[in-house]
Amino acid sequence: MYPVSGSIVNDGAIPPHEFNASIAMPNIPSGAFQALITAAKTYSTRNYALSNYNCANYALDVFNTIRPTDINSVFKSDYINKFGIYVWVGFDQSPSGLYETLANMKNTGGIEAQNIEIAVVKPATASKGQSN
Repeated sequence: MYPVSGSIVNDGAIPPHEFNASIAMPNIPSGAFQALITAAKTYSTRNYALSNYNCANYALDVFNTIRPTDINSVFKSDYINKFGIYVWVGFDQSPSGLYETLANMKNTGGIEAQNIEIAVVKPATASKGQSN
């Protein structure tokens, strides 16, 4: 549970990272896309810590920089086995909490419902090279 250095990796590498939910943000203007790149680089310098700054925190921090309304994941908690001792850990943002949030957004039929996929098993797309 100790923080480690964060890094940006290619989820489309072999084997590709699997995902089970997604939200599309079509027609992002070039200025907003540049803001995403800047945010991605800035937030990648934060230390990764499962309980308080994980991949869900990172993704939401980056994408919420250009969203009209922030997406936040459902709070999740669980006990984890740490050297034979079960420890309660709470997650403000988590992949499973984000999945629940996207499912709720889809099921309530909001304005972005058509851009949300849930209950899928898909590989991340292969990289098309480095963005500048």
